[in-house]
Amino acid sequence: MTISPGSSLQNPSYRPIEDRVSSLPTGLGICVTAGIAAALVDLYLRVPLHLPGWRGLIVMGLLVAARQLSGRGWAANFAAFVAACTSLALAGPPRFTTLALLAPGLAIDAVYILLPRWPASALVAGLAAGLGNVVKFAVSFFAFAGFAHGDGAVTSMLMPWVSHFGFGLCGGIIAVLLTRPGQTEPRSAIQ
Repeated sequence: MTISPGSSLQNPSYRPIEDRVSSLPTGLGICVTAGIAAALVDLYLRVPLHLPGWRGLIVMGLLVAARQLSGRGWAANFAAFVAACTSLALAGPPRFTTLALLAPGLAIDAVYILLPRWPASALVAGLAAGLGNVVKFAVSFFAFAGFAHGDGAVTSMLMPWVSHFGFGLCGGIIAVLLTRPGQTEPRSAIQ
């Protein structure tokens, strides 16, 4: 076997693992697991932080992680769909929670489609997750505001919107950093 300068040998045991991770059943399993975990967090995790949108740190992180780990262009949508179905199965048919769980998946996948050059960028994932968490809040907020009869003072508050975006942004960045494959320097054949 001839080795030219600057080339590196591939680890033969790494290739089958890479094939297994990129297979369709594995991608679906990742999406289903992330969707169920997102629904459970959204339904049952209660921590008295008194900050709006804090669950987006975890839920948007799970949706971005599903997209990153499965390598599929529709992974966030499918994980959000699984989360909505899980929420329906566990909590019954709420008014707007199902749509509020579907909307972030659409937003995350849309950002990735609009910015195809940076699929593994932590900034793009953070922006996508931040937008997804804001969309989730907007769906819930405007749906409930349509039924509430108030003076509209809540609509002028900026804090909930910024908080939702910030928690989603952090969740997306953390998800990309945790799901990024180990990047090692290629070993030179001539040492």
